[in-house]
Amino acid sequence: MTDNKQKKISFFTANIASVIVIVIAINVISDFLYFKADLTSENLYTLSKGTTEILEKLDDEMIFKFYFSKGIESVPMAYKTYAKRVHELIEEYRDRSGDRLHLEVYD
Repeated sequence: MTDNKQKKISFFTANIASVIVIVIAINVISDFLYFKADLTSENLYTLSKGTTEILEKLDDEMIFKFYFSKGIESVPMAYKTYAKRVHELIEEYRDRSGDRLHLEVYD
């Protein structure tokens, strides 16, 4: 091989290795960071200020019991989608409550 081809191969290999290292680093860092953005114009996925204040001021522990039979095939997809949204909302409540709200899911 000529010296020029060897340099190009080395440069290409170094670039690929750099990209792989950067992607792995981003994945490792993102495991430690939690970021959620509501990009809807109506803020559909954002808790209101009042809800956030109530959740942060909870004195006693609370338990949310969430019942939904997602394993039943006859349940319409719209209900499954809605149940997922409700489940995620309750999880958001739990996260904002500072471990004072617990979620129990029943199938």
